[in-house]
Amino acid sequence: MRITIRKIAKWVLLPVMLTMIALPLHGCTLQDYQLAKSHQAPDWFHDIKFGVLIHWGPYNVPAWAPLVEPGDFFKPGFFKNHPYAEWYWNSMKIDGSPTQQHHIETYGADYSYYNFGPIFDSMVQGVDLEQQWIEVLENAGVKYIVFTTKHHDGYCMWPTDYPNPRKPEWHCSRDVVGDLCQAAREHGMKVGLYYSGGLDWTFTEDKAIVDVFSMLGAIPQSSEFTNYVNNHFRELIQKYNPDILWSDIGIPGALDRWALWADYYRKNPEGVINDRWPQNPLELIYTLANWNGSDDIPFFTHYDFFTPEYRVMEKVRKLKWETCRGFGWSFGYNQQEDIHNEHFMTVDEAVECLVDVVSKNGNLLLGLGPRSDGSIPEKQLEILGGVGQWLSANGQAIYATRPWKTAEGSANGGTVRIRFTQKADEEKLFAILLDKPEGTQVKLEGMIAAPGTTVRLLASGEYLEWQQDPDGLTITLPENLGEAAAYALEITPRPQ
Repeated sequence: MRITIRKIAKWVLLPVMLTMIALPLHGCTLQDYQLAKSHQAPDWFHDIKFGVLIHWGPYNVPAWAPLVEPGDFFKPGFFKNHPYAEWYWNSMKIDGSPTQQHHIETYGADYSYYNFGPIFDSMVQGVDLEQQWIEVLENAGVKYIVFTTKHHDGYCMWPTDYPNPRKPEWHCSRDVVGDLCQAAREHGMKVGLYYSGGLDWTFTEDKAIVDVFSMLGAIPQSSEFTNYVNNHFRELIQKYNPDILWSDIGIPGALDRWALWADYYRKNPEGVINDRWPQNPLELIYTLANWNGSDDIPFFTHYDFFTPEYRVMEKVRKLKWETCRGFGWSFGYNQQEDIHNEHFMTVDEAVECLVDVVSKNGNLLLGLGPRSDGSIPEKQLEILGGVGQWLSANGQAIYATRPWKTAEGSANGGTVRIRFTQKADEEKLFAILLDKPEGTQVKLEGMIAAPGTTVRLLASGEYLEWQQDPDGLTITLPENLGEAAAYALEITPRPQ
């Protein structure tokens, strides 16, 4: 009998794939499935646009990683030279890694990562989270925070009712999560809680993650870990009622996520969850497919938005998304970046990134990395201040906007890049110039304005003269335009 690839797929691969797909639905009730699956990101999540992802934990004590640009996780040697300082514990276990060498030279070969926990706990007690973080972020135009309640090192940033069975004291004595939630909400910010549902190195101390495949194998599948993760998610929901439930890496295969999601939505119908909940490699492939252009959410999983990392989309996406990245090459504070920060985003680049992401139906989540004493590094403060200054003058073109029929455009023969946003209910289009035009005129190519249209420069409020040409809309800019990260033009009514 002739065996073909098609027959192999039919007899072998298809049953395997169907089994993998069915596993995440095991134990799921129809009521929970329908409740979670029908949920969509509410308007507030589309409106807020700009947030920060705050990494704070024992890894902030050594605060070290090699200065390597984040790239392809599948590239050989990536984990040995991991640029994220919050991965310190794993990196120091990889023989020959720069982090291992640094650890031995600084602390000694026998110095345990666990020693950083008590040091960190003593440093966080007097930190004024409202003054040192929230007020700074508010002035920067940040509308929401996502806080790492537990990263991959397993250290809990709240005195949990469900202590670590391997290391019961491995948590902060201060309720940092509660204090931060209260401070943020008092300033009108939404609050997201990050929790590493897939990795917890206290359960896998003897193993180092050296590549993507060993990372997938490092997700504990024991009932002990499954119950531990489930209890933590539910505790965070009940105690702090997060607006965003932000999982990372994945979750154990036996965890009933549909019941968890449904109960979360019952507690907070306006809450949202991200896409990092895979329970097997197939689901991870589907997650990465969304990052690479697919706008379909398969029937066997659910999320309100997807979360590419250190990358942006090339066009307007139907699905809501949120890109996360650091100011530099790490999310957690890396002491090396205090001195060597030439690779940091400039203010102009941060504004451009925000504008580009928003124009394509995304939110920007910048990785804020405070030091262990709570202070925000000066370079991060500088960028936040510059973005906040730009948003104070041009925020109408960002907040509560939606994508237009196209995200990108050009002017003046392609020398000026443009991103578009709109407020459909107000019949306004915003054309945001990412480059300063030469001269005082800018022609928006192919745009046709209605009679009676007004054009306003948001930063100054000045109304501008315009004329309709056969090949586009020509707008006369002020002679003293000045320097800015970008220039937002408000066009009313929305042109064709």
